[in-house]
Amino acid sequence: SFAVYPAINKVFPLTPLRKVSIGLFVTIAAFAVPAWIDSEITGGSIIAKKSEAVEFDTSLFPDRTKWGAERLLDGRVDGSGWCSQSQERYERNRRGLKPKEIGPEHYLLPHEIVIRLRQRRPWPISNVRFYPAVDLEPFLLHEDDKQRSRMPHDKQKSFQGFKPGSEELAEFARSCWAKEVEVFVGSTRHGDPVPGAQDKWEWTRSVGTLSLAQQPEFQTLSFEPVEAEYVLIRIKSNWGGGYVCLGEVEILADGDAPPADAHSHAAAAWPNVAAIGHKPIIVWQLLAYLLLTAAEVMVSITCLEFSYTQAPEKMKSFIMALYLLSISLGNAVTATVNFFIQNEDGTQEEFTEALMAAIDRLERLPAEERGKWEKLIYYLVLLIYHRRDSSEHEELIQQVQGQVRAHNRKEEVANMGQTIAQALIQEGRELGYTEATMQTKQEVLIMLLQTKFGQLPSNIVQRIQNVQGVNQLNVLLARVITANSLEDMEIE
Repeated sequence: SFAVYPAINKVFPLTPLRKVSIGLFVTIAAFAVPAWIDSEITGGSIIAKKSEAVEFDTSLFPDRTKWGAERLLDGRVDGSGWCSQSQERYERNRRGLKPKEIGPEHYLLPHEIVIRLRQRRPWPISNVRFYPAVDLEPFLLHEDDKQRSRMPHDKQKSFQGFKPGSEELAEFARSCWAKEVEVFVGSTRHGDPVPGAQDKWEWTRSVGTLSLAQQPEFQTLSFEPVEAEYVLIRIKSNWGGGYVCLGEVEILADGDAPPADAHSHAAAAWPNVAAIGHKPIIVWQLLAYLLLTAAEVMVSITCLEFSYTQAPEKMKSFIMALYLLSISLGNAVTATVNFFIQNEDGTQEEFTEALMAAIDRLERLPAEERGKWEKLIYYLVLLIYHRRDSSEHEELIQQVQGQVRAHNRKEEVANMGQTIAQALIQEGRELGYTEATMQTKQEVLIMLLQTKFGQLPSNIVQRIQNVQGVNQLNVLLARVITANSLEDMEIE
């Protein structure tokens, strides 16, 4: 009112109708901004990994970016990269388990990471390049400090950790580098990314294994060109360290230039079709909110003002009510369209993707929050049985078991599924029994009334069939003995 409108008035007179028109065009711009942002996010992504190191375990918001799997695709070879959780943590997870309860998820190796290629589409690929070097020394020193801080004060002085800059520290850091990797490729996503996932995800094939030299340089696995949208990296061994780390992964497409239908950003990273690449900054989203707020002011406030100032004295409330009615009609149209287009539970693939993402987050909960893990997993299992078709139940429960890493927890999930399934079967039996009992009593009541009063009118038969409740039918059956007419039955 004090800056924008006066400035526009200098160009052309700004009437209420023109304000509304400008507001509608601004609304279009507000929705165009997030659409553009989404179209610009085209890079590769990590969709699953066995584990990743967390820089600050005690932080409310742990920094997972320093050693997170996304570092594998950031295009930097400056010592940053991905690092797993420690071998010590896997050993702790094995304690107290019976031999049959221990599976691959309880060991540091093999370690698996699943990458989805850019633009969420298949690409013809023929090479995967690995940069094994990661500068783990700051991370290892930080882990020592964290471990020392948890010890009693009288034992902290005797703690023998790594010395900054020592050869021992450098040697241990290098021993954590990946040594042998195997690559699987595929274009159909089914199942879960845990050890043995290549069997469940319908991976077309393993394209080869590469032994990495302990050198800070790119090393290439070459193979015949194959169409792939997903690439699973299986790290089979390292150089003996207590962690597993990898600096960078590049997945190279076959061809000298991007295809015509590729996004323009593909050319900047070509032939690497796994690079995260360009990502718009969050400030663009703030611009969308600013435009939407401006449009709301231009349209809504102007319409209210126009309805009030232009209406006759005795019709001001009526005209404003008409304007508000038009808004409610617009909302009704939106609600109607949403009713017909909604897909509440999504397809099986969409549901599976959301389910696996939720379980991946739950698996990161610390061991002391086991009670919270059990409650949330139970809710997810309930969701499967109550919101998905029965034909999907067995497969979805198997996928949940596969995503859960601890063997004893896998058994818990199986027991949850069996308990819920048995409860639903019993509920169905009881419901079926009740319905059968009601139908039998209705038929007996109709037969007795016909025997006593002759052919029943159709409306009486319909009323009897509409009676809900076994107790009410029992009352009517007892009333047949004393009733002298249909009116005495008082069938409502």
